[in-house]
Amino acid sequence: MVVAFVNLGAPCVLDGYPTVRLTTSTGSALDLRQVTKDQYVTQARPKRVQLETDDVAYVEVAKYRCDHGNLRMAIDVWMRLPGFRSGFDLSAENEGFAECKGGPTDPGNSYAVTPVEATVTALLP
Repeated sequence: MVVAFVNLGAPCVLDGYPTVRLTTSTGSALDLRQVTKDQYVTQARPKRVQLETDDVAYVEVAKYRCDHGNLRMAIDVWMRLPGFRSGFDLSAENEGFAECKGGPTDPGNSYAVTPVEATVTALLP
């Protein structure tokens, strides 16, 4: 899932990783680890992204499949950008984000989050 943010306010700087939580239809968070490195996302370290009014920044959330089946599915992604006090919800119904039946060591029981990037191509591994 690639999320694009348009700055509709005053110029600002984003630096770092967003906080992400995947939640079910009942609002409970999936029991998954948030990681910053895996095969699907950039390995780049965070860098400052200066956003002027109407500029766009990007974040990617990626997750490996559940080889042993799904335990619970996420329908929402709650995200808070670095440096912000509040977050927001995004629909995840068609993204396939699930908690896997394989337990805590299952490679599908984590999701990777990129740092905020200035371009979509910077998200690629």
